[in-house]
Amino acid sequence: MSAVPPEGLESQRAEIMAPFERRQRAVFEHRSGLRVSVTQEIMQIGMVPPPLDPPPPALERQRLMKTLFADLSRLKSTDAGWMFLGRAAEPVQDVGPEPENQTPQEHHDRVRAIVATLSSAGVTGIDEVRGLPAGWTRVLEQACDGIASRMSLPDAGTLRIDQMKEKFGTLRFYVSPEGDPAFVEDIQAITDWAEQATESRCCVTGRPGEPDRGRGWILTLCEEMRDLRERDPDAFRALIYPPEPEGAESRPGV
Repeated sequence: MSAVPPEGLESQRAEIMAPFERRQRAVFEHRSGLRVSVTQEIMQIGMVPPPLDPPPPALERQRLMKTLFADLSRLKSTDAGWMFLGRAAEPVQDVGPEPENQTPQEHHDRVRAIVATLSSAGVTGIDEVRGLPAGWTRVLEQACDGIASRMSLPDAGTLRIDQMKEKFGTLRFYVSPEGDPAFVEDIQAITDWAEQATESRCCVTGRPGEPDRGRGWILTLCEEMRDLRERDPDAFRALIYPPEPEGAESRPGV
């Protein structure tokens, strides 16, 4: 195989990583008790936390915009009464919900396709993909397709999936990539993206959800699934962990 020119490799790498772009979101609280969440893009086009009466001075707004994502760790408060509480990364692109009325057979066919994709790419530890909440399947498909594509580039190293599990209603995706620093960086970026893509995603439907502590086990669920979890635990269990055609396998905490 002929060597890929550096500029060609970077172009291919950029194309593979584009779906896994993330943005920063910052949370502010005003002394009045008002709390707002602001994305990096919003700050860049000149918006600030919602206007107050009286509004912050123009110079203060400009300073806040310049400072927010330049050095958030040092931004504690402003003369306008805002306090910075924290920031986090989130996916830019919406993955979309899971297909409606999907059968257990269709779900498991999709999971087997994910496993096959990773196996063909040379990834080890691929059985970790099995047994995760059904509402994350689209996220896993996109992440694992990205991993397989990244493994196809000439600078790819090796990759082992150590563990994939649900914890506090979101995905935990632990991997051990080895090789070129750019390869390791990209694999970690994809797995970080996958974790963050599940943080507000219903574990059953893939629709927007919020943490639910039903039966003492935290799961991120949409309103419909929160109600079903309370009304009919068996029906809920069959949706979040669709049984294999030959029989259901129990899962804790649902």
